[in-house]
Amino acid sequence: MADGFKIRSGVKRDNVTCIPNEIWDLYLPHIGGIGVLVYTFFYRLVSQRNKVDFEYMANELQLHYEDVFKAIGSLVEIELIEFTGTANTTLKINDPKDKDQFHRYMQSRKASRSTRAEDNKKREELEIQHRNDSIYNIAEKEYGRPLRSSEFRTLASLEDDFSRDLIVEAIARSVLNQAFNLQYVQSILHNWKLKGIKTLSDVQFDDENYKKRKSSKSNKSNKSKKTTPLVKKSSNDKSLSSMYDERMKKQGLKK
Repeated sequence: MADGFKIRSGVKRDNVTCIPNEIWDLYLPHIGGIGVLVYTFFYRLVSQRNKVDFEYMANELQLHYEDVFKAIGSLVEIELIEFTGTANTTLKINDPKDKDQFHRYMQSRKASRSTRAEDNKKREELEIQHRNDSIYNIAEKEYGRPLRSSEFRTLASLEDDFSRDLIVEAIARSVLNQAFNLQYVQSILHNWKLKGIKTLSDVQFDDENYKKRKSSKSNKSNKSKKTTPLVKKSSNDKSLSSMYDERMKKQGLKK
């Protein structure tokens, strides 16, 4: 036994299920022993037209239902079997690929998995960023406190009527005005709605118009003010210094 042993065929029979060598040589490491067993079971039943369910297979193969289900998933993924027909009621058994085809397929599959992994990672990062940048989270950060349940409902209602950008801008303006409540945010948003403001560009345009109107009013107010002195001097008015000099002369204290 130390030198190994030889294998020879036994008595040949007609009713034998032959499994392609590629299943053992190429697919076994990827589908596992249970996958090979399930594939062989399908191969054995390929000529039968009776319907087979997973529970029946598990009982016949003396395996757990979950193991059979997982093995079928790996066989589908590696394209050894596929479900077709209406509502996937027909199982088709595919022949295994040859060595060259199999290696090309596995390389393509690996590249596809890598791409999917990168896409999933980006999607997860975007979801995390979206959660962190959600209106609720922004409001809590800006107000420095957790939102109350009523405030969550208020924000949810505002999201139905206004864009996210407008709500975030309104929250920022409420903080600048030391109004840490959503009632102030609501008043800002409804005021914008009355003005037909729908985007941040509209907000900026409205701000610029407000500054122009305010500057124009200030200029008009300055022009209307007169610069005349409060006390109008007549030609006969004398300065305090001249009056003081005359008084001193009369008293003989100043020449």
